Amino acid sequence: MFRNLILVVVFATISFSGFSQNDTIRFSKNQTLVGELKKMDRGVFGIETSYSDKDFSVEWKEVTYVSSKSYYLISTKSGKRLDGYLKTIGDKQLQITSLNGTVSSYPFDDIVYLNTIKDSFWDQGYATVDVGLNLTKANSYKQTSFNITFGHVAKKWSSDFLFSSLKSTQESAEDTKRNNGSLVLKLFFKRDWYLVGALSTLSNTEQNLNLRLNSTIGMGKYLLHTNRTYWGVSLGTNSNREEYVSDTEPSYSWEIVGGTELNLFDIGDLSLLTKVDVYYGIDEGRRWRTDYNLNTKYDLPLNFYVNLNLSVNYDSRPSDGGSNTDYVITTGFGWSLD
Repeated sequence: MFRNLILVVVFATISFSGFSQNDTIRFSKNQTLVGELKKMDRGVFGIETSYSDKDFSVEWKEVTYVSSKSYYLISTKSGKRLDGYLKTIGDKQLQITSLNGTVSSYPFDDIVYLNTIKDSFWDQGYATVDVGLNLTKANSYKQTSFNITFGHVAKKWSSDFLFSSLKSTQESAEDTKRNNGSLVLKLFFKRDWYLVGALSTLSNTEQNLNLRLNSTIGMGKYLLHTNRTYWGVSLGTNSNREEYVSDTEPSYSWEIVGGTELNLFDIGDLSLLTKVDVYYGIDEGRRWRTDYNLNTKYDLPLNFYVNLNLSVNYDSRPSDGGSNTDYVITTGFGWSLD
């Protein structure tokens, strides 16, 4: 009986290993990796093998052949979002067969995103968290920062959440505090058009702002969507609710908002995201506001990273005693799940 049990365990182990090793990618110089294919995003394809303690990462532009029995979610340069089984045909051509039998093919270079639909929620998303600390003996200066992001990408929609906090204290000076957060939802259409809805909050002592709550809805389009760069623009309307230190009641206004976002990620271990949104008051007469963000990240082993972030806020009509401009530069060390 014990011998039979051993045989069952061995057979199950071999079967599981064989099942998890049925995917193959081939890349430059006829090198081949066999294992479990992960998602391809931002120009990098991941594959998990039984003989390595971490996933292999292969640049998508180097891949010449893919073989997998999984069902995938696919995005192309032109903005098409497809789902289906993959098959390599010809010279770097990928054939996609959906469940209803529809067959289409694209050059490898036209594919900008792949992910298995059977994966869990977190396999379809990403998350990062980092902290920063600066200490100076003079004036007992201390500054702490905290940032967290996470998001999810599905066939027809995506979500992105961000929260960051900064606090500075020193002797003989008031504390400086700044908190901002955002939740962005996108619904994708053909040709890289999308409907965007967003909620964002901001509070900072530099502008005497207890709370600003923005509720935005608009349309956007990716003008450039490749394995190296995402560049999108958007236009919409925004409902603005503000509470200042000097006011007893919150104020409300409507604004037109236009924005652009540039994401660069095919620059080695360095990635860069820059975004600017410009608001114009409809019922406040020539009031302009601008939110600008620059985020850079350098990847380290084991999913760790270091980053440098810049955030600038401008208001042409600040509150009494408040500054029209506030900016923050932070550095941090963190870990990502992707």
